[in-house]
Amino acid sequence: RETLCVGSDSLMLIQCWTLILQARRCSLLSPADSSNFTTLAQAFGDGNVALLEVRRVADQKAVAAICSVHREGDELLLTPFALMVEGNPFELFDPPNADGGFHSEVP
Repeated sequence: RETLCVGSDSLMLIQCWTLILQARRCSLLSPADSSNFTTLAQAFGDGNVALLEVRRVADQKAVAAICSVHREGDELLLTPFALMVEGNPFELFDPPNADGGFHSEVP
């Protein structure tokens, strides 16, 4: 069973993914992952997100990061929460099945 969300509104898409994650209660997601996702979803809803080029410390490679933006007066605090996928996500990741496991797993 697949869940499909259609729409161009970024808030609607974030709400859709929030519902999917809540419905699945995936045991692979840590409380920190869920908390970070909630924070990022709120930032999208408030329009406080940015796509920023950052340097990954591990290998010094420049990568694209999704950041929340916090404004304090004239100052902006950008907090990276997620990296953009490098490559085709349909080739790199195996989505979960609604009833557990993953699509490419063989019974």
